[in-house]
Amino acid sequence: MASDNQNPAKKALVIASYRIQKALAKFAIHLGLSSGTMSELVRRAYIDAAEELLIARGDKVQATKIGAMTGLYRKEIVRLREMEVPGAASQEDKYNRSARVVTGWMRDADFLDDNGEPAVLEMRGATGFSELVKRYSGDMAMTALRDELERLGIVEITADDRLRLLSQGYVSSDTVAGIHILGADTADLIDTIHHNLQSNGRALRFQRKVSYVGIPDQYVDEFRKYAASASQTLLEDLDRWLAERDAKEIEDDETLTRLGLGVYHIEGSAEEQADLGDES
Repeated sequence: MASDNQNPAKKALVIASYRIQKALAKFAIHLGLSSGTMSELVRRAYIDAAEELLIARGDKVQATKIGAMTGLYRKEIVRLREMEVPGAASQEDKYNRSARVVTGWMRDADFLDDNGEPAVLEMRGATGFSELVKRYSGDMAMTALRDELERLGIVEITADDRLRLLSQGYVSSDTVAGIHILGADTADLIDTIHHNLQSNGRALRFQRKVSYVGIPDQYVDEFRKYAASASQTLLEDLDRWLAERDAKEIEDDETLTRLGLGVYHIEGSAEEQADLGDES
């Protein structure tokens, strides 16, 4: 692969892309996804990205224009556009609805006990699980959501057929759901960095991290607990702020924006970081 020494930004992007692709390749190899399939997906992603950029510019979406932007031949563009790529929208929507239900259970006074903790809910009734699902998930079936949360170990069904919340927050340990989160959250991070690089210092999105490479191993567990607690407190505060401003009814001329903040734990060997280069 030839490098473009005349363009530092392209060179930096090549390095960044390799790091992203290497991390993703570990997933792919583990699950038996071939390099050929991944290569096809990359080319299809180029086509879809080019289409979105053309639409954003107000240009017509044409194979010749896509070819000029991506370096792909017209026949390949036609073939790849017919390739079925299962959308993540339904899975992401399922995840978001489940998360909203759990958050509502933890926050809404109608579903809290006298101590302000998530109550053990009846399946139905004015303050039952069915009402919670109706209020926070839209039209998602109550039984389907109950079964999903039980499968993930987030709730349990008591002996008297009520529901108890076991996990303070929706964090899926399911492999398929987790991989969908990988796609959604990584795409969000890349989009934020891309926006900041293209914004010329205006309307920057917050994007920071903190990491040190010389921390003795004895502090790993302590930091893991401290970081998780501090992050959970921050996210719960932001969740309350957003919930107070969440549009319950949309006016005809009102536009909506997706807002949020992501936090993730960083851990790896100092030797591995030295191979990747310094960072602050």
